[in-house]
Amino acid sequence: MLSSKQRIIARLLLSIIICFGIYYGFLFTYHYLMPFVFVILLSSLLQKPITIIMRMTQLNRLWASLLSIVGSLLCAGILLRQVGFFILSQLHQLVEISPQSINQTFKVTFQHIKSLTSRLEQGLNVSLDKLQLTHYFSDDITQNISNTIQNGIKDIFSTLFLTLADGIISILQLTSTTLIVIILTFLLCKDWHFVMRSINKPSLSPLIQTIESLVLPFKQTLFAYIKTQCLISCVTTCILLVGFLFITAEYAFVLAIILGFFDWIPFIGVGILIWPWIVYAALSGHYQVVIILACMYTTVLLSHHILEPHLMAKSMNLKPLFLISIGFFSYRLFDVWGILLTPLFIILIQTIRLSQIDKQIVNYVKYGYNPKN
Repeated sequence: MLSSKQRIIARLLLSIIICFGIYYGFLFTYHYLMPFVFVILLSSLLQKPITIIMRMTQLNRLWASLLSIVGSLLCAGILLRQVGFFILSQLHQLVEISPQSINQTFKVTFQHIKSLTSRLEQGLNVSLDKLQLTHYFSDDITQNISNTIQNGIKDIFSTLFLTLADGIISILQLTSTTLIVIILTFLLCKDWHFVMRSINKPSLSPLIQTIESLVLPFKQTLFAYIKTQCLISCVTTCILLVGFLFITAEYAFVLAIILGFFDWIPFIGVGILIWPWIVYAALSGHYQVVIILACMYTTVLLSHHILEPHLMAKSMNLKPLFLISIGFFSYRLFDVWGILLTPLFIILIQTIRLSQIDKQIVNYVKYGYNPKN
């Protein structure tokens, strides 16, 4: 018989093994099984429309599943078409005024580069003249510069070719994966009740109860996070709109809304577009615009640091240090994609806290299945 201390150690080791199993299972799912996750989510979302179609039209489940999927695809296509048409129309209006700005940017940039290279060349010639080595090194320097330019052009074309090839392969993979997801969604919707009956077995009841206990906290956390980010994004959009109107930027309202959507990106936000604009304005000599954009970006950052901790603490009971730590670890685990996955990790961790699964694990390690004993 094991002693009480040995049983605690055994349960602790078992809990650690289960946690590592969940972690590596998540990695495996992320890399290889994400299409199946989308299939399950889409099938669960389509169950109510399928039921409504069956009641209204007296069709069997196969035709109701087909109609719901086709209708959902049509609605998604119409919505994407309208959004894409709006974005393209606004971009077309912006492109009409952008060639002059682009030409001016290139002109100013080349002037800076030419001035810098001429200064370097003059300084190099002066140094070589002092050392009386101009005759020996001028031809070598010219040849090295020519070789560097040729190698740079070759690298640029090879990089563009590889990028184009990777883009074509990615499009083909995305298309095939989308077709597979649609077909599997239809098959799962058709046999949804059969699959649910197969899952609802006594041996799987503890797992099902655990999953059901996570559903309500997950919905509450997701709603709280979306509400918080919407409030912060609205404040950011208002700040950007005031700034754009102050610098008399064209299409200020559209720009403010677009940058407001970029504010949903964790830790990067509007800076992904504001900073290139600041660099362009500095190269173009519009220093007043640079100052206004810098002040606007600083105001957005301050509003984030003031509002986000308060709203997160109020709606989700999370501290800024906790949020930053999650973002750092997700970046270390998944690189750039980890930044985009940070909200998902925040929601999952908060769901675990609200469902008290962490306390159940601690009670299991201390007392076994029955904490009262």
